[in-house]
Amino acid sequence: MRSLNPLSFVLGVIFLFAIPALPASAAPSPQGTAVVEDEEEEAPPPADAPPPADSKSDPEARGPDGEAPGKKGKSAADQAGSGAAAGGASEKAPQKAPEKAPEKAPAGKTPKAAPTDEPSEEVVVTGTKTRRLIKDTPVRTEVISQKRMEGKVAKNVAQALENETGVTVEVSCGICNATAISLSGMPSRYTLTLVDGMPLYSSLGTTYGLFGVPTALIDRLEIIKGPASALHGTDAIGGIVNIITKKPVKDFHAFDVRYGSIHSLDMNLVSSSRRQNLFGQGTSAGLIIFGSLARSPKLDRDGDGVSEQVMQESALLGANLYFYPMKNLELMLRTTMLTAQLQGGSMGALLEVMNDYDPVTGQGLRSLAETVLTHRTENALQMKYYFDKASLELQLAHVFHKQDSDYEGEYYLGRQHIFHGALQLHLPFGKRYSLVAGTSYRKELLWENLARAEYDYDNLGVYAEGALRLGKWEWLHGARFNYHNEFGSVVTPRTALRFSPTKDLVLRGSVGTGFRAPTTFYEYFHGVHPGGYTIDMQADEPEQSVGVHLSAGWQLHKSIALTMEAAQNVVSHAIGLTQNNDGTVVTVFNAGEQFRVRSLEGKLELHLHPFEVQVGGSAVQIDDDAGVMSMAQPTLSFTGSVSWRRGPWSLDLSGRLVGPADLRKVYGFAYNPNTVEDPDDLLDPETGANLGSLKRAKSPWWGLANLRAKYKVVDGLELYGEIENLLDFHQSDVEGNLMFPTCCQGGEPGPINVTYLWGPLKGRTFYLGAKFTY
Repeated sequence: MRSLNPLSFVLGVIFLFAIPALPASAAPSPQGTAVVEDEEEEAPPPADAPPPADSKSDPEARGPDGEAPGKKGKSAADQAGSGAAAGGASEKAPQKAPEKAPEKAPAGKTPKAAPTDEPSEEVVVTGTKTRRLIKDTPVRTEVISQKRMEGKVAKNVAQALENETGVTVEVSCGICNATAISLSGMPSRYTLTLVDGMPLYSSLGTTYGLFGVPTALIDRLEIIKGPASALHGTDAIGGIVNIITKKPVKDFHAFDVRYGSIHSLDMNLVSSSRRQNLFGQGTSAGLIIFGSLARSPKLDRDGDGVSEQVMQESALLGANLYFYPMKNLELMLRTTMLTAQLQGGSMGALLEVMNDYDPVTGQGLRSLAETVLTHRTENALQMKYYFDKASLELQLAHVFHKQDSDYEGEYYLGRQHIFHGALQLHLPFGKRYSLVAGTSYRKELLWENLARAEYDYDNLGVYAEGALRLGKWEWLHGARFNYHNEFGSVVTPRTALRFSPTKDLVLRGSVGTGFRAPTTFYEYFHGVHPGGYTIDMQADEPEQSVGVHLSAGWQLHKSIALTMEAAQNVVSHAIGLTQNNDGTVVTVFNAGEQFRVRSLEGKLELHLHPFEVQVGGSAVQIDDDAGVMSMAQPTLSFTGSVSWRRGPWSLDLSGRLVGPADLRKVYGFAYNPNTVEDPDDLLDPETGANLGSLKRAKSPWWGLANLRAKYKVVDGLELYGEIENLLDFHQSDVEGNLMFPTCCQGGEPGPINVTYLWGPLKGRTFYLGAKFTY
């Protein structure tokens, strides 16, 4: 294990000495809400923050444009005359009472809002890199709030994204559970993951890092679907998931513990504190510290001696320090350390499996197991300065990710560094126009002990995007010039249009472009070969895409909202892979054909107190003439959730129904294994392969549901119970996750491998938990 990060130690010392003396006043919070309690009064937002909305509903229950289904907010035309600059938050605050109406501010400014006990209307930042009310942004943005994450029985980012319309959590490996996120049917490698707007995940980190990010440190998740490289640069071909972490907006301390019937354990601690007038009148600081411990065991549902669910253990410690040395300046210092280990495949304790191996014969428990040890540190600095009308933001970050792994007896060691820097200016021009312009630099270095190829990428980008508001219309237009040291320069423009013909209907349309430079580890899916392998990089063009996205949000009734989306994304120069017969040379090339994905999504929201209901569905069509699709996407899928609140009780039910996926496109023809008593028999195709049982050509229809009940005993104590996978459906009930690949039907079986995972890996599981707050 790595030594303690000095930055975390310093922040910890500050925290220990600061807590006893912290007063109850609030620090400014330009980014929105974070650690909050219903009983406490909200801190007033600063002058640049959007005003509170006249809505008492939760963000996840809002209508198609962020407003509550039970409330009808102002249309774009109504708000256009309020004096707000395009590209910023609405200037005029909805009033709770006529006598409390705020004074109208000069053009381009936002007045300070009075403290309110009502929750603020949802504010998003990902689509335009500016703070926008969700109903006003020209780029459709979806939000998963803290409350919704809790109701979905989610304890990490991957689980929080499940059961969302158009979102697929992909697990590509049956004995290591490598996980990634797919949006609207696009391959997961085309999804850019951000942390507070910074690109801190790539290749190694995305593959094994998402399970290590607990929901306890997350304020919300913002999702953008479709190409977004015009602002965010490389990897944003299929869309973006932005992890917005919590902020210390008030004194608050919480401890959550959960135990599962499979002998799993989750513990999370969040402690937030603040100090007003720290170095003089108007200065303030806030600190939030979070920690997490999680453990879950291996699970072997079908009893073949090989796990479907891996053993995972993780520990995370981090802190966010906010400092406001003056009224218009915000500094944020963030540090996080994660250590995790997982092992899947052969059943048994970690060391028992690792020690059971014969290197001469290649037999033993270790020969059917994968063990991954991860150490990751993230350090980031953000500075925001607010001028009279404009704002300036600086970002600096460094990520170190170390992976120490054993793949079926072959040792793999990978080290990755990511350096990120960005400078952005947001400048309004009068009431109708605003401009976002900036530059960013990102350096990625990946060293692998088995890959004989250098990975040292430099990405330098310059971008600008304008927003023009004319009555009921808003037009977004911009472009990015990006230079890559290996793949040259690329220009990625974007334009988007928002039109609100009535206060109940919002239409959006966008045409965007994206690009992505290939990496090594992620493209090769952590394959290893004795003695190493050589990457023959014949790809000389980055992957590029053009996407069209249309959406309509309609408030059918004060309690009913409907959203429809249609999209097409076409990828050129898609990356493909081939390898020679013994696997020592992996050739990376640009495919000559295009890769096309079309999607149609819809979501219906009902707000009928005390019930909140969401039902969604998506249809995906994939044209893979390029042959680069590595995952089997279902053509049809449906999601739904029902929430009930009354007094101290709450009840949440969520789930999804998934249609068939074409598995042959992923692994071709393969045989199921024989039933064997000794796992070593599976290593030999002659004894392990069942030549009379081909793997399924398509996955079946299947469904999953999660149930959560919570009771507030007293102020500061909540008890809850959860049932994950209420229907107890498991992929191995239909077909196990092992296979013997073959060239064709009736062909000779090759060595054993793991199949694509299309269904749940864990059966019905019960949890009991408690949350303590003060």
